[in-house]
Amino acid sequence: MSFWDRQPNNLIKSQDKLLFTSEEIIQAQNKVIEDLIIETPFLKQINYECCENSSEELLNEIVTFIKLNYIDDLVYDLPLIKWFAQDAFIHLFRKAIVIKQPANNNQSVSNNQSVSNNQSEFQQSKLIGILMLKKNNFVINNNELIGVEGNFLCVQKNLKHMNFGKFVLAYSIKETAARMKGSPICYYCVAYPISTMSIITRRFFHYPINEDYLRRIKFLVDKPIKFQTKKKYIVKNVLSVSTKDQSVSQELKDFYFDYQKNNYNIFMNIDLQRVLDQDLFSNFIVYDKEKLIGYFCFAYYLMNLNDNPVKGVTLYLAAYKGNIYNILNNIFPLLNVDVVTFQDFLEIDYYKLGCVSGNNQLYHILYNYNTVNAKSSFVTL
Repeated sequence: MSFWDRQPNNLIKSQDKLLFTSEEIIQAQNKVIEDLIIETPFLKQINYECCENSSEELLNEIVTFIKLNYIDDLVYDLPLIKWFAQDAFIHLFRKAIVIKQPANNNQSVSNNQSVSNNQSEFQQSKLIGILMLKKNNFVINNNELIGVEGNFLCVQKNLKHMNFGKFVLAYSIKETAARMKGSPICYYCVAYPISTMSIITRRFFHYPINEDYLRRIKFLVDKPIKFQTKKKYIVKNVLSVSTKDQSVSQELKDFYFDYQKNNYNIFMNIDLQRVLDQDLFSNFIVYDKEKLIGYFCFAYYLMNLNDNPVKGVTLYLAAYKGNIYNILNNIFPLLNVDVVTFQDFLEIDYYKLGCVSGNNQLYHILYNYNTVNAKSSFVTL
């Protein structure tokens, strides 16, 4: 029986409802954790803590840990981790390790040190696993629900095949359920299919901007045929518009929420003001004369491909009315990057736009909620 088969799950997609109470989630995860420890006794030795208020020192430790242990080529920096850590449960897993160093005869020995064979020994707590679960509001078929968005699941490289990632996930879900009121749902992504829990699959597409460079470093092989547009719109970077102007920001919020509600039955009701205030994102509003017809938020990322830096943005949030190809072609010249990455939550022909298909896809998981329909705008950083 796999880890996922041991999760509380209802496969009958007949109605929208929460599946389990917090107490039932805790009981189920306790059983999963017990089974994992029986299979892998090493898990008994792991120390756990949960932080809701993170220090700069802790966030820097997390950034370093992710850089050393993530398999992909993306570079995760402090501002991104710091932004996601706001209103998040940061689940930390550590293991005590013994450090030995030559003893100094003139050096006093503290309570947690012992001296033997001319060596000083002391224990150090080493970070070996992390998961962030950020509090968010979800709208599913017009039902507003409280939940968490999972990101930055990372375990030490040599522990990836020892049930440790499953342990981190089960333990974090259990502890989050214990800390949140009501019956929380949890949304996260994985890179492999889970038939019992996946609600939707997203493919990646890339729109090359710096084509010559991308072809030279072998990021791009084929030459895409790009959509040509003659329609010109007024495109403004949101940061150039005062976000303190409540009429402007409220107009954007209403425009974005109405678009989500009219086009998707599952989405996160994200606080746009917190997105607009961040340098991590490049936000654009698009006008046809004086009429607002588009809002697009891109998140910056940096990738190392065979020691060649690739600067890119990924489309994080979007809402629009009108011809999406024309709108995006008015935005692309304003993005000072090598490539624009899309998950296919926009219902458009990405090849017509001028994109090439990526090699990866993500499987979106919605834990603790049964839904009939799953047309989702979920995106992830």
